[in-house]
Amino acid sequence: MGESQYVFLEGAGLEHKVAALTERQSLTVSETGFGTGLNFLLTLKHWLARHPKGTRLHYIGIDAQPLRRVDLRRVWRAWPELSDLSQQLTTRSPSPVPGCHRVVWPEWDVTLDLWWESAEEALIDLASRQQALIDLWYLDGFAPSRNSDMWSAPLFRAMGGLSRPGATFATFT
Repeated sequence: MGESQYVFLEGAGLEHKVAALTERQSLTVSETGFGTGLNFLLTLKHWLARHPKGTRLHYIGIDAQPLRRVDLRRVWRAWPELSDLSQQLTTRSPSPVPGCHRVVWPEWDVTLDLWWESAEEALIDLASRQQALIDLWYLDGFAPSRNSDMWSAPLFRAMGGLSRPGATFATFT
């Protein structure tokens, strides 16, 4: 958890981006390689503790091989401090059927879009709308030598087109 907090949330400047929001503004985070949802849950925890009133979080998680609910529950036993949030995620996590699945928590001002397909396909689809949407990027798709599809020129072009001015990126790689 500490490593993810440092590399992704701090690396992409989440705290500063949240603090800079004013009423009716939204913050959009996109993660390639959603995996267990750890980065989402850490972002959500930060959001719930610090977001200005009247602002919204939109989180876009992308994974070509999503985990099943039973696997998520087993993984999250390791982090009891996130149990309330992880239970919300596992309970509402969509089946691993390809496509985009939306989960909304209106009481938290949070929307989670889970794209169960390749990052390239999802981002090219999003970029086709020709709207800059993303404020923070968490690139969590392993090293290029292990997962070259997550580090391709078409993917980066789509990310560029989706990025709002001042967008930030963070990655282990």
